Amino acid sequence: MMFVILGVSSVVVSAGKPDSSVNGSLMPSQPQRKHEIAWAIVRLALALIQIIGATASVLLLISTGASRLTLFMVIVTGLFTLGSRILFSPRKR
Repeated sequence: MMFVILGVSSVVVSAGKPDSSVNGSLMPSQPQRKHEIAWAIVRLALALIQIIGATASVLLLISTGASRLTLFMVIVTGLFTLGSRILFSPRKR
C-alpha cells in the first residue's frame, strides 16, 4: 500500500481490486475512473459549445438582426443543448 498526501487529507492507493476507504465505501476502479473523466470532458465541451453558441447568437442578433446566420447559430446551439439534456438528464429507474 502507498499513502499519498493531498493537502491535509490522505488517500490510500493500491494495485488490484479496490480497498475500503476510511469511510467504508469502495474506491472506484481505474477503468471506471477513466470513464468518469471522459464523460466529464464531454460534459465540459458541450457546456463550452453552448456558452459560445449562445453568445455568438446574441451578438449576431444584435448586429445583423434575424438573418440566416443568426437562425443557423440558434438552431445549432439548440441542438447541442438538446443533446446535452438527453445525455446527462437523470435516469428514472
